[in-house]
Amino acid sequence: RHLSFTYFYIFFVVCCRRKYLSWVSEFVSRYIHKSSKLKNPAGAVLRIATLDHTIYRGKDDEVNGWGKFYLPYTVNMQVFGVVEGTSCPYGQLVLMTCEDKRLYSYDGEELHVVALSLDHYYYGQPFQNMVRSLQRINHARGLLMLSWIDHLKRIQQKSS
Repeated sequence: RHLSFTYFYIFFVVCCRRKYLSWVSEFVSRYIHKSSKLKNPAGAVLRIATLDHTIYRGKDDEVNGWGKFYLPYTVNMQVFGVVEGTSCPYGQLVLMTCEDKRLYSYDGEELHVVALSLDHYYYGQPFQNMVRSLQRINHARGLLMLSWIDHLKRIQQKSS
């Protein structure tokens, strides 16, 4: 049985922190390897994935560092997808979340906050207080996440 987009959205926004990462893991397990071409950037493909399906497979220490050294507090990152076909330095933009329910991307060099939550992103306000030089890059990442949300809606429609 398929998970509806509405169910995904509600739990992504409101489920408790302790259960949140378990829920994300279940969602990824259910939709693993589902992929879709994204509208922006042209040629990019989003694939629902675990860490083992990224270029960071077996690099647990590096991934562990994302949650320890990039943020002012320690978190447990949960990979939920990967975008290929972008201009990222290492060929994949890894998408993840953690207990704080923020959406992050890792481009091989930097960890970026994509949205404060799916709720913030869904309403089009993921990038606030950006400096101009980063705004263009982050706008492209924002378009990427919108395409990801559209992809989830298509999965839900196909399963209905």
